[in-house]
Amino acid sequence: MTTREEWIAGARPKTLPAAISPVIVGTAFAGYSAQFLNALLALVVALALQVGVNYANDYSDGIKGTDTDRIGPMRLVGSGIASAESVKRAAFIAFGIGSISGLILGTYYVQVDSLSREVFLASIAMGCLACAILILNNLRDLEKDKKSGKQTLAVKIGESATRNLFRWSLFVPLALSVALSFFSFYYLIALVTLPLAGRLVRSVRSGAGGESLIPLLALSGRLQILFALALSLAALLVAR
Repeated sequence: MTTREEWIAGARPKTLPAAISPVIVGTAFAGYSAQFLNALLALVVALALQVGVNYANDYSDGIKGTDTDRIGPMRLVGSGIASAESVKRAAFIAFGIGSISGLILGTYYVQVDSLSREVFLASIAMGCLACAILILNNLRDLEKDKKSGKQTLAVKIGESATRNLFRWSLFVPLALSVALSFFSFYYLIALVTLPLAGRLVRSVRSGAGGESLIPLLALSGRLQILFALALSLAALLVAR
């Protein structure tokens, strides 16, 4: 029987910053108009959809045999720890939770009922950082995915282009924080993430691959959270 710890590991908790960070930023940009219930529901939606996608990916790769002898964290179906049907059911449960919460809601817009240029730029920055995690994940599995016929973006564009895409996915958010400084110099606080971003870019540019990319995935999640907190602090200072 699959244990609770194994289900948690199968949900890929290290990917959850990609769901949490945008909610933090959206709530911060809502400022003092933010409502706790809306923020909570937005967080539930984001986490539920992220976990649902992770389980769905585990299921689809598991039944195709893509996760056999894989590099990286354990997968439920591929390792035989859980049945394909139970993982598929878990994915639908997570999607259901996200859908129900989403019906009650929807992070910044539902709290202030408007959009701004600052929020638009911030959303692009957060999206780029979320994509950076996915790019690293696909780069790690590139050779295995290619052999198994899995057509990820990394397989389509090749290793060199994937490494360059990762670099741009980190550069754009930093550039956008500079662009946001035209609205307020507080947004330059987000540049505190520059050293960590530089460390990640250097590692990927040097040719890191396979298992050596696993700690970089965790660092990318840390970068996203740090950037989100810095950007949120700036937004709150602006809203004072």
